[in-house]
Amino acid sequence: MPTSASNQLPSGIKQQAPAPRREVAPPQRLEIPSRPIEEEAIPAEEPYQAKPLNIPQKKKVIEYEEEDF
Repeated sequence: MPTSASNQLPSGIKQQAPAPRREVAPPQRLEIPSRPIEEEAIPAEEPYQAKPLNIPQKKKVIEYEEEDF
C-alpha cells in the first residue's frame, strides 16, 4: 500500500525532543491547632457475643455399592 510522506521526516535530520515539564507544587503548611483537642469520653460497651452458627455436619456419601458375585 502506498503511504504518504507528508508527515514523515527525511533521513538524517534529527528532531529535538521537547523539554520535560516540571510543575512546582505549592508549599504546604502544617497547621497546629491553637488549643489542645479534648478527647471525648467513649462509653464502655459490653464485649460482642457472636451467635453460634448452625453448620450441618458432613454426611458420608456412598459413591458406589459393591455387588456380590
